[in-house]
Amino acid sequence: MRYAVGSLTLLQPLSGMRGRFVSGAAWNLLASVCNQGSTLLANVLVARLIGRQLFGEFTMLQSTLLTFASLAQVSTGLTATRYVAEFRTSDPARAGRIVGLCEQLTTFMSMIGAVALLAASPWLSTTMLKAPQLALGLALGLGYLVFSALNGYQIGTLIGLEGYRSLTYAGILSGTLALVCICLSTSLWGLNGAMAGLSISACLRCLFHRHWMRTELRRHGLVVQTRGAWQEYRIITSFAVPAILASYFSLPAIWYANSVLARQPDGYPQMALYGAGTSIRLLVLFIPGVINSVAMSLLSNTRGRSEAHRYDRLLRSSVLVALLSALCGIVLLGSASGLILHLFGKDFHVGQPVVWMLLLSTIPESLANALFQDIFTRGRLWLAVATVNIPRETTFVLLASLWVPHAGAMGLARAYCAASILELSVILILTAGLRRSQSALSTA
Repeated sequence: MRYAVGSLTLLQPLSGMRGRFVSGAAWNLLASVCNQGSTLLANVLVARLIGRQLFGEFTMLQSTLLTFASLAQVSTGLTATRYVAEFRTSDPARAGRIVGLCEQLTTFMSMIGAVALLAASPWLSTTMLKAPQLALGLALGLGYLVFSALNGYQIGTLIGLEGYRSLTYAGILSGTLALVCICLSTSLWGLNGAMAGLSISACLRCLFHRHWMRTELRRHGLVVQTRGAWQEYRIITSFAVPAILASYFSLPAIWYANSVLARQPDGYPQMALYGAGTSIRLLVLFIPGVINSVAMSLLSNTRGRSEAHRYDRLLRSSVLVALLSALCGIVLLGSASGLILHLFGKDFHVGQPVVWMLLLSTIPESLANALFQDIFTRGRLWLAVATVNIPRETTFVLLASLWVPHAGAMGLARAYCAASILELSVILILTAGLRRSQSALSTA
């Protein structure tokens, strides 16, 4: 049955696994379009307002802040998704404690992260980025660090609750206001204005997601419990700690590889090309990302109910859809890459080979992300840290150090593609081994 809202016709919530998957994917797609679309538009407008050199500096500043924000989040977004989805039906009180634990931990760590970045900003800008003037930009972006970290566990909770409509509403409002804030502040104060706009927009996103998270929690009859939340510490040691260690190894490694490019003689103009290519790469990945976030919640909930047949069917479907959507995205965005680069500015057209290399990396990356859900829902994150994260990031850094001095942005793109291929190869071996072990146990 359908119902109309204005000129739009939307599906009513459907029953069954397929209905939940389709409905969740449709709403999550709208939310991702709002978030990713506003981010891409903001990057395009910032690039046109400040030029290629300063946009390269903006890209590196944003990468630094995102690294610190992700470290400060300590994987509470993944933790919330995994355990809220599993316990929201079977143990609502425990689900409420887990959200409270994620809130307390993220708040504390985001404050620590902000203080650490503020103290390290002179050294980072002078020694690592070879641009002392960027210290002010890092300071102006502290709000982006703090509120992005807090926003992570809120989005994770909404996904765990399958609150995709709420994600869409929050995405529409926050994405629109973020675009206005960033562009207005950039036009008035240049690069530093762009950094201040990032902080303001992150604050707005956090407030909107917090409102709808609370709404969804009430709808499910869940209460956030901060008192007594630390009795769930075993979740931190068994699940969150390996996820945290993966982030603490991967994110600095990725940032360091980017900094290798930034430190080259023509580093920041090259960084601008890589940043534009990354924006296009993320557009290809956003539909597989939508599918994966919906599937992750459903897979965790299905595993909690011990529905093995539905679990396997859902995992196969998500892998297939991720591959097909990535291939379609490569064809469409690759064909339009020249036009998209022109939107960034007239000096960006030379970055088309970089774009194509990054687009090719989306095939192994989207497949790896889809297959990783099997490792994630089985809780085998310690194994993933040792066999996936460490080899992938080590390869990325080593290849970037080898190729970037001679090939610039293309060298970094090649290193990223090679690391993605390695990641997929390892995950294929891991998932096959885990399934053989499960079959052996079942038949024993």
